[in-house]
Amino acid sequence: MPEADFVAGVGAELRGERWVVDGQFPAAVDAYAGTSDCLIWVDPPLHVAWPRLLRRTLRRWIRREELYGGTRETLWTVIGPRSILWYALKVRTPQRRANEALFTRLTGTGIRLIRFRGTDVRSLVGRIT
Repeated sequence: MPEADFVAGVGAELRGERWVVDGQFPAAVDAYAGTSDCLIWVDPPLHVAWPRLLRRTLRRWIRREELYGGTRETLWTVIGPRSILWYALKVRTPQRRANEALFTRLTGTGIRLIRFRGTDVRSLVGRIT
């Protein structure tokens, strides 16, 4: 899908009064970040996040769980060069830098900015309600 079409689609979805966005699509961040009333960055330590991703990926592969769009993990998607495991390691630093820059840019705009670095996301709920 062309980037302009993707960003337009995101913008159309966000015309409602209330919405929640989950994701790290840089092309779409500007479509929603400035119109948000709150941004939450869930940023667990790598020693917590990566083993969780590994366990979830292996479980999906072993159990042949159906993923989005009807796909399933294969050995190649688990260990190959386009594996989510390798991707997570590759993009972690640039993604964190981009998020830090976004939070810096939005500081003082009235948007509530929460960076959660903990390991138990359930404890985050008390901070945002």
